Amino acid sequence: MTPDELVAAFSSLSATDQWRVLAEYAHGLTVIARGTYVPQTEDVADPRRLRMLNEVQHRVIGHLQKLISGSAERYSDDAIVRIIIGEDDAELLTLLETAVKRRR
Repeated sequence: MTPDELVAAFSSLSATDQWRVLAEYAHGLTVIARGTYVPQTEDVADPRRLRMLNEVQHRVIGHLQKLISGSAERYSDDAIVRIIIGEDDAELLTLLETAVKRRR
């Protein structure tokens, strides 16, 4: 899917399905973040990517909290999807696409 198609697909979901997508995506981010570690050590091989993934995780969880509480002070569907997929990050795009397709 293109980013625009993902925005449309995410926007078409019910609030409950958006929660599910965001929760699944947030879990998937933790798995991707593990790829930044140096195996069998406490070191980080790619600190820049780990930092970026942590920031995306922060925004996703914050948006999820506001969505669940019904707060209008949250990102638009367009904005959260574009935050989620990053700047041309195929791995993040695929992660979101997979989560959205499970709800359609």
